[in-house]
Formats: sequence, C-alpha cells, structure tokens
Amino acid sequence: MKRRGGFSVAAKVKAIQEERKKKKRVSEGPRDEKFELLERASVKNWTLKTSESGHDGATVSTVLRRGASALDIFLSVFSTSMLKMLADSLPITPKRWSKRLLFEMMAIYMTIQFSLPRAQRGSEPRPLQSAFIVASSSLKIVASRNRLMSYNTWSRLMKQWCFSASFVKEKLSQVLEQLVDYGSVITLDEKLRAYGGSNCPCIITVPSKPDGAGLWVSQIGVVLHHTELPFVTRLFPNTACTVVGERTPVSSIVDFASRDLPSQVDGTRPTLVMDARYLDKAGYDILKEREVSFLASVNPVWFQKLSQAARENVKTPGDWCVFRNEEQGELFVHFYSPVSRIGKRFLLTDAFEEQRTKLPSDTCPCWDTYQIVFGVLDRFNAKLYGHYWPFRRADWEMSLHDLVFSIVMVDVYHLYCELHNQEDGVAFVAFMKKLAIDLFKHSQTLD
Repeated sequence: MKRRGGFSVAAKVKAIQEERKKKKRVSEGPRDEKFELLERASVKNWTLKTSESGHDGATVSTVLRRGASALDIFLSVFSTSMLKMLADSLPITPKRWSKRLLFEMMAIYMTIQFSLPRAQRGSEPRPLQSAFIVASSSLKIVASRNRLMSYNTWSRLMKQWCFSASFVKEKLSQVLEQLVDYGSVITLDEKLRAYGGSNCPCIITVPSKPDGAGLWVSQIGVVLHHTELPFVTRLFPNTACTVVGERTPVSSIVDFASRDLPSQVDGTRPTLVMDARYLDKAGYDILKEREVSFLASVNPVWFQKLSQAARENVKTPGDWCVFRNEEQGELFVHFYSPVSRIGKRFLLTDAFEEQRTKLPSDTCPCWDTYQIVFGVLDRFNAKLYGHYWPFRRADWEMSLHDLVFSIVMVDVYHLYCELHNQEDGVAFVAFMKKLAIDLFKHSQTLD
C-alpha cells in the first residue's frame, strides 16, 4: 500500500533546492525583445543628460579654499584620522613623535621618487642608501633645524608604511571623494602596473596594455570643472584573488563604483561611463536597481542576441546602427569604425535624450560623446609615466602601495591646478619637489 505524506529525505532536499532557486538572483540583463531597430534616416541627434547645474565636471568641495597651498591639499588627504591609522602600525617610539616622523619619512620618499635625477637613483653599489643621502642632504639645506632621521630609521619605517587594499578601498577612497562634488559624469577605468616578482596571486594579464601583465587598480574618476583635469575619487585594487588564475567578478567592481553615489542638486546621480571590460548582465542589474545611468562599451559575448542583430545591419567600415528600448530609454549602438585600432564597437546606454535636430549623416550616435568622457583617465594615467618608486620592493603589497601613492600625488597636483585655475600651470616634478620641501619643513614644527 502506498503511503501518503510522512517523512521523506528526498522530498525535503528537493524543497530546499526549489527554495534556493527562488532566492538566487538571476542576472537578466537588458530585455532583448524590447529593442527595435531604428531607421537610420529617422535617427535624431542624441545628447548626454546633464544636471540642472549644467556642470558635467566636478567642483572642489568646501573642504578646500580657493588658492590653497600644495601642503594644505596634501594635509587634507593625509588627515589626522588617516595618519592615526597609519602611525599606529609603525614602529615609532615615543608615540607623540609619530606624526613628525611619518611626514619626515614621506618627504624623503617623495624627494627620491620625484626629484632625484635618474643617474642618482641606481648607479651606486648601495643605490637606495645613496639616494637617501642625496635626498636628505637637499632637505636639510632648507630646514630651519639641522635634524633628520637616520637611514636605518627611515628604511625601517619604509618597510612598515603600506596602504593595504582594504585601506585603499574603504578609507582612502572615502577621503578622496570628499574633496570634490560630482558633476553629471564619472568614469570607470583602470591602471595596470607591471610587476615581475613572484608569489603574487593577483597578477592580471592584458596583452593590449603597455605593461602587458601586472597589478591592476580600477579607478573611478571625474573631470574638474575649470581646468578639465582628471581627478580620481575611488580606487579598487584587484587583489581579491587568492590563487593564480582566479578572477574578480567585474560586477563587483561595478558594484563598488556605483555604491552610495551622492545625488546632484536635481536628485539624479552621475552617469557612469566604462569600457567593455566591466559591464556584464550582473553589473547591468546592479545599475538598474540603484537607478544609476550608464554609458558603456560592451563585450558582444555578454550581450549576444543584441550584438548578433546589430552585426546583421553593419557590414562596412563607417557604418552603424541603433536599436532602441523606448520603455527603458536605452540605446544599443553598433559602430564599425574606419579607424583600424578602434574597429567594431558596441555601446549600451540609458543616459541620452533625443533632440529635435537632425543627426549629421557621417556621425554615429553616442560615439563621439563616449570617446570624450571615457578618455578622462587615460590622460590621468599618462601623467604617472616615469614617476613611480624607482627601487625594487620586497613584495607585491609594497609595489601596490607605491602605485596608489603616485595616483594620490597626481590628484593633489590636479587639485592645486584647479584651485589656482591653472591647467598644468606648474611642472609636475617641480611641484612635487616643492611639496616635499614644504612637508619636511612642516614636520619639523610638530614636536
């Protein structure tokens, strides 16, 4: 006789699995069936939505006053709370000297990194110690008191002074973001710094990058309103991997970039612009849930149905097509650029509004806008070239620290130019040399 009800392990396991399926989030991505191909002759001009203020660029927050010195800007980044977190991990005795010694150490570090000629960086039998002697001697000349830490003390502190990946994401990014008020656009890109050491599980290989393989830091950046100089507000070191070959989900980076974005005057959040490395279906769902508009070059593999339909309508260089989801206000654009290095590109966006004016016949919708706003961080990273710490470090964490510090120093420089309304008004190396001197003088007044 067949029993009804009663205890059944198989039935309970099945019930648990069914419940888990219901709870599990499924990355849906854009609704492909809602997109319709627009007749090319009927396509109007599309422009990026802007805030009511009309500012696409970011403005400096009230934390800094116009005309602030380089030292003032530096100290606003390395605030008391940040210094306490750093100094508590350093082997300094007594503790009341921590701030002075930390600034003194940083001044020497900056002098070696940004000011010494390359010939003085590595030509001696003990190159780092020789560089320390040259740098400290130049700083003592300008100091009011002839007092400086020894090389042994400095090198010991240098081995301990390190920005961890979690510190960069959670604390440093928060400090940098507080220095500006967002405009209508932010950009997500990355910096890949070559690293040739061993025992580093988070090495990423990108053959198209100049360095090929190394440490990856994703950057969220803005354009400063007056000078149009780039400024990095958030940093995401890609160090979550614990074994070689493991990958960080790109949706986690999109999640970080779009999390708690401040609203503008009209209540809208900035538009997030990114390249084809970042937006997959999971990232798309995150942005839709948070109501963050986006303009993204996308990988056709992640959006196959739309990409295949677009390919069927674009055959020759210079050609393009547009699919529109009117319900969501989304556009899917495929452009076959006549420029070989660009090639075939796909854009997905919900950040544009249609204008009454007719689109020029030789113009692809949205493409010019994408090129302008996405190139922001390329200009920023070009400034880093040749200005990294010039000596070998003990491990990849210290190399990552050096990269992050260089990024922060470019930020300080660009804020100075913005506050003085001078686009690259002072040469970067000269600026850093003077900042190192001012920081050293300031350190001598702290005890």
